[in-house]
Order: sequence, then structure tokens, then C-alpha cells
Amino acid sequence: MTTTGRRPARGRLAAIAAALVAAVGLVLAPAAFAATPASWDGTAEWGGYIYVNGGDKVQTRLYNIAIEGSGTVKAYCVDRGTPINKGDVWDIHPLGSQITNPEKVQWILEHSYPMLTVAQLRTAAGIPGLDTHDVIMGTQAALWFYSNGNVLDDTADNSDDVKALYAYFTGPANFGSTTAPAPTLSLSPASTQGKTGERVGPITVSWSGSGSVAVAAPGFTLYSAKTGGSAVTTAQDGDQLWIEIPAGTPQGTVTITANGSAQVSGGLILINPDTPEKVQKLAYAGVQAVAVSATAAVIVPPSAPTPTPSTTTPTPTPTEPGTGTPTPTPSTSTPTATPSTSTPTPTGSTPTEPGTSTPSTSGSTPSETTTEPGLPDTGAQGIGTTVLVGLSTLALGALLLVVASRAPRRGRHSA
Repeated sequence: MTTTGRRPARGRLAAIAAALVAAVGLVLAPAAFAATPASWDGTAEWGGYIYVNGGDKVQTRLYNIAIEGSGTVKAYCVDRGTPINKGDVWDIHPLGSQITNPEKVQWILEHSYPMLTVAQLRTAAGIPGLDTHDVIMGTQAALWFYSNGNVLDDTADNSDDVKALYAYFTGPANFGSTTAPAPTLSLSPASTQGKTGERVGPITVSWSGSGSVAVAAPGFTLYSAKTGGSAVTTAQDGDQLWIEIPAGTPQGTVTITANGSAQVSGGLILINPDTPEKVQKLAYAGVQAVAVSATAAVIVPPSAPTPTPSTTTPTPTPTEPGTGTPTPTPSTSTPTATPSTSTPTPTGSTPTEPGTSTPSTSGSTPSETTTEPGLPDTGAQGIGTTVLVGLSTLALGALLLVVASRAPRRGRHSA
């Protein structure tokens, strides 16, 4: 399993869709036989010559084929007319999809030498005089009848025992046979959405073979339960798996794999992987180990982003009426000056500079003048105060003059 790093947001849906499509494609079809290499070293068990199709003389042999990891098997030709040479190689495939009349061919392979001994075949076919050469020639003639349509000549060129065995294999006793079904293995669901910091599942194992299969998720741990349980590396048919996705796992796809192997008996065919039309096909009956695998995908979404601390100053909650001390509002009004009743300053004294004297108020100190925000201080308040003081002085002077003019004058007395 590999995991990918964070992708751009625009490519995320495409990556998930691709992961889903890939995961769906991994649901196994009927398992294929392992592509195990097979080769021929040039040795074979000799049968003899037979005559077919009205006089064609053909040699028959039972080939010794080395199967990598499985020893040597004996195989018959099912592709008359195509050459075979020392050093040729093949892959192993199921017989059914690669040849005509596969059921009939397989029945012959399962009921002839070397699956049965020569002595057993004498009894089964009712031909007491059979020897190994007769068996190889009679078996090969019957196989070519079904694979290539060749007919064994009913002449003295072929021995009576060979003709009798040919008739047995192509007669009513041959009711056909099929290869045991190949094992199947799958994980379900094939794709699921994961979440970091928890276990994802269940993922169910379906396995038609015997025993257990190996399960793994490289870099991660599989468990037998959603909570608790034990870590597992093997599973049997019907088992359920959970995969733990640790917190901080990057966005991507986690792959769960299952691998199993089973022994399959039946008809097998050898086909050259490079030029199958130029290398003879061989067939045999036996037991072959079949390896199968299955995959499930767990899609891990992007991690949730870490919240950024807010720098906004909280808005103060309004104070309910009567529950707090109101903030005093600075006065913007100009205080009213009270005319002074004091004696005016005698003529000749130094006049007060405009705006520097503070008018006297009755019993209180005037409020501090606050300039309205945004309005320039023009000095109008100081000028107004000076004008009021001047007017008050003139009025007082006029009053004194009136009083003086009404006072009685004293006349002069003569001596």
C-alpha cells in the first residue's frame, strides 16, 4: 500500500473516481491458473507409429515436461501438425477455454496412463493384452480425434489393441469430464471511505478454497473487530476485517490485499506465451496449485483543517438600563457668563487680552468646553466672552452718568 500526499482540490474528485474505478476492477473474476513456466528438455516416453486419415503415418510420444516448482509431468499432444523442439516453454492454463471438445479430452486424460497404471487400464477397458506402447498410441489417437478431427485407420497398419483402446476412449464410455472449478477470492466492499483516527470496516472475506488466506495492509494494522479484538494476518471464508487509520494519515488510498492458494485437479493445457500458434500445445491431467488474490481500497479523505484563532475584538454587551453607572457625556455648549458687579478697572490699567480672562459665574465653575469631533476650533468662544465683558462695562458706565446728572447742584453765595 502506498499513500499519496495531499492533492489540489480540483483534482480530488478525479483521484477518488479513479480509485473507485480501480477498486471495482480488482474484484476477482474466476481465478486464473498461475502463469507457471514449463519447459521441455527433449526427453519423452516412446509410443510408436500410428496411421490416421487414410494412411498418414504419425509418431506418438508422451513428453516429459518440467514444471517450475512442481517437478515433472507427462503430457500428450493436442495440436497435431505444430512442431515441438527442445527448450520450448509454456504457461499453464485451464483446458476448457483453449481446445475443442475439452470435456472429452479431459475424460481421456483422467482415465488413461499415467493417471491410471497400465494394469488398471487393462481392467477398465477390458483389453488384457495392453502394454505401455499400445496405451500411448491408442490414447494419442483418441486425443487427436477430439482435438484435431483425426480418425484412426481401421487397417492392419494399426494393432488390434491400439484400435480397441481408441474405440474405448471415443465410445459411449467417454461421457466427458470437467475441471474442478478454480478457487475464487474476494474482499467486499471493494472500495470504502475511510476516516482518520478510527477503524474502518467491516470488510468481508469470501474464499472458496480450503484453509485460510493471507491478509495485509502494508503500513497499517488489520483487526478482527471494530473495537478491541486482535491484529490479524490471516482470514478464512466469511471473516470480517477492520483497518485502523491513524490520525494524521495523509489523503490517499490504502490497499488491503488477500492472497490464497488451492490445489485444483483436472485437465491442464500448456501454451507458449510468445508464439502459441508456432509451438505445439500439450495437455495433461493432474493437480496444479492455483494462486489467487483480491484487493480492496480504503479511500482516506483530506484531514480537517486546524481552526485559526480569531483576532476580532469582541463587541461589548450593552448594559441593561439601571444596572450600571452611565458614562458622563462631555458638554459641548458654551457656558453663559454672569455680568460682573465689581468695580470696573480704572482708566489706564492694562486691558485684558482677548480670550485670556475667564468670566465669573455665580456659585459654580463653568463646564469645560468640548469641541465637536471633526469641527475646527475657530476661537469664537473667547471672542464672545470679551464682547460680553465690554458691553457690561459700557452699561455700567452709562448708569453712573445718569445718576450723576440727576444730583442737585449747589449755587454760589455772595458776601
